[in-house]
Amino acid sequence: MFNRTKDAFAAISFALLLVCVQSFPEDEMDEMVTKCLADNDIERAEYETLLSQNNSDIDMDSIDKKYKCYLHCMATEMHILDSNGHV
Repeated sequence: MFNRTKDAFAAISFALLLVCVQSFPEDEMDEMVTKCLADNDIERAEYETLLSQNNSDIDMDSIDKKYKCYLHCMATEMHILDSNGHV
């Protein structure tokens, strides 16, 4: 039961992030993406490959920490999270 809740939470969080992404101007969003990719040592091609994968094919427990840090960076840059990491 807990694993399903954890997976649902991750999917909902990702969906929320996507909605927020669509509300920013494209050039501003590209700057944030570029900054967060660089901060977390992620290549753009690697990032695009991950985005193109079907969510059901991704094992949420085995996602590399750098991708979680990337999402945290994006949420902070979009002012979803404050400086303490709270919504």
